[in-house]
Amino acid sequence: MKTINFFVILLCLTACSFSDNSKDGLISKPQSILIDPDNVKDFIDLTPLLRDSVEIIPLETKDECLLSEIERIEFYKDRVFVLDRTRKGVYMFDQSGRFIGKIGCQGSGPGEFTSVGFFCVTGDSVLISDQHQSKWVVYNLQDKRTTEFSCGEFTYLNGFLMGRNLYLVSNYNKSQSDRFNLYKFDLSTRKIEEALIPFEEKMDKYSTTAFTIYASQYQDTAFLIYPFNDTIYEVSSKGAQPFYTIDFTQRNLPDDIEPINNSFRLAVAKGNFVKGLSYMQMSGNYILGRYADKGYFRYLSVDRSTLKSTVGNSFVVRDLGYLPVTSFYTIGDALVSVYSASALMQMLDVILSPDSPIKEKYRTKFESLKQITNCEGNPVLLKFQFESAE
Repeated sequence: MKTINFFVILLCLTACSFSDNSKDGLISKPQSILIDPDNVKDFIDLTPLLRDSVEIIPLETKDECLLSEIERIEFYKDRVFVLDRTRKGVYMFDQSGRFIGKIGCQGSGPGEFTSVGFFCVTGDSVLISDQHQSKWVVYNLQDKRTTEFSCGEFTYLNGFLMGRNLYLVSNYNKSQSDRFNLYKFDLSTRKIEEALIPFEEKMDKYSTTAFTIYASQYQDTAFLIYPFNDTIYEVSSKGAQPFYTIDFTQRNLPDDIEPINNSFRLAVAKGNFVKGLSYMQMSGNYILGRYADKGYFRYLSVDRSTLKSTVGNSFVVRDLGYLPVTSFYTIGDALVSVYSASALMQMLDVILSPDSPIKEKYRTKFESLKQITNCEGNPVLLKFQFESAE
């Protein structure tokens, strides 16, 4: 049984947009991904999904770039951009992990930001969302000058950039444009061009529950998973459409569930419920994500060609000595896994043990990494490439 089944309502509300989809390239019916929460493996080995190579990027540790917790990563040209919301900044490294500089300045004046909600990189500019001041700061990477603009008086929690358009995810927050979950903002005209994915008035209560709507981009499309909607939307130049539905063989989550201490995760755990997909990243061939089940995270892998799903208690890479993969992003056809220095130090002791199944060519790399890693250092990124579809 699905959670809060307003997916049908959304389809009805957007029927005009989808009615003649044979001409505009939109799909007529979303594809179903079936998940069996009773069929859970101890772990899912990602090795068959990945090429036999890994790029190790230890982010340089300096006083001016000490990172607390990475919340967003973008690889753009020969640079790595990292958001640390705790330290209120976007940091730039080269592809080897050498620190280049911090983007922009903190403050409440022109061209400054008091906080960083999220950021996007385009051309020679970094766009930084300052939600506290309801503005965007544009930082030019060439001359280091800043400009700023406003997207209007409405709430957005996340976003992504495609072409000249900035897509802003509102997450069940009512605005002047009524109730929509996504807005298309034209950067050249600085105006909202289109409101997408409507929601009902009864869903207003979810705007206060600290949900996050995750965006995963692949080439010229983006994919959004909405909590408690069980629907993955595809966003492209043609619009937004339901692309996949997540169907569980068994569900016991009541429609009237209320948060505990402003957290639905606590309510799910207390009731031993199965919660819908809460994190998702997508490549051309695979979907990787997780959902909560009885207070624990379950990890999900889906082959997009067959829609076959596999559920496990964790992701690991066997060729790297069963190295766990818990914090991850897909960037095009790359999988980037993030490790704090302290956690990685403990893992290295295990994966480099004599009886570890780690491949010898990787053992040498990780032994060298161990020599330069200390518990007080910055995080380390591992970048894999997905195998191509046959």
